[in-house]
Amino acid sequence: MATPRRSSAARPVKAKAKPKTQGGKKPAAAPAPRISPAHTSSPAAVAAQGQLQALRAALEETARAYVARLHREIEGIADALPARDGRKLAKVGRLLGSLHLKAHKGRRKDLKKIDHLIGELQEVVES
Repeated sequence: MATPRRSSAARPVKAKAKPKTQGGKKPAAAPAPRISPAHTSSPAAVAAQGQLQALRAALEETARAYVARLHREIEGIADALPARDGRKLAKVGRLLGSLHLKAHKGRRKDLKKIDHLIGELQEVVES
């Protein structure tokens, strides 16, 4: 005699697995909610919001100028790159190949690496 088949409604429900943590660390807490200027009533809070807005603008202006300077320096290196000096070209290739970034993380460390590399390339090309 064949055993009767269970319907899909009679299947046991599996318990949900707990989320895994990385390296035994607790999961990060959710970020604090942002307070819009409309919800602030104290003069100090309004002043702080204004100062933060000015800081954002200063950051944008500074970052734009910094990146523009780096672009100009890279263009200068490309223009001064010797076409027939094999040693310099090999050194430039090695330096460029040694750059390892995690640009998607947006780290200051990566910007420093780029800036330092540009300086090294300028020294090689100008020597």
